[in-house]
Amino acid sequence: TDEWRMSEVNKDFSVCRSYPSLLTVPKDIDDESLCKAASFRHGGRFPVLSYYHKKNGMVMMRAAQPLTGTNGRRCKEDEKLINATLCAGKRGYIIDTRTIAVAQQAKARGGGFEQEANYPQWRRIHKAIE
Repeated sequence: TDEWRMSEVNKDFSVCRSYPSLLTVPKDIDDESLCKAASFRHGGRFPVLSYYHKKNGMVMMRAAQPLTGTNGRRCKEDEKLINATLCAGKRGYIIDTRTIAVAQQAKARGGGFEQEANYPQWRRIHKAIE
């Protein structure tokens, strides 16, 4: 669609070793911003398109946990990247596949989760994988 583009930011696997060399990302996000968002995510796994529903335009993205830590660090490029996937006036869900307790514990190790104050169009829910 017109909202997405193919990026070669990971062509040599230097941004994220576990992602393919060609990635589908929002067209309004440049590769420099993708690199900044990657530095804010565990293992460089910044949000990328995993599924696009052609009929209704709904998307599913995947990413690793943000590196917010105990100080609540944030990354404007990451916020812009995630928000670029929403249509104007719409809201989305961030589904964290960890329990709330495990996500909280990750903050002490430098990880964490998206703070709702920084991602106001998004509602975070925890659905642990069993």
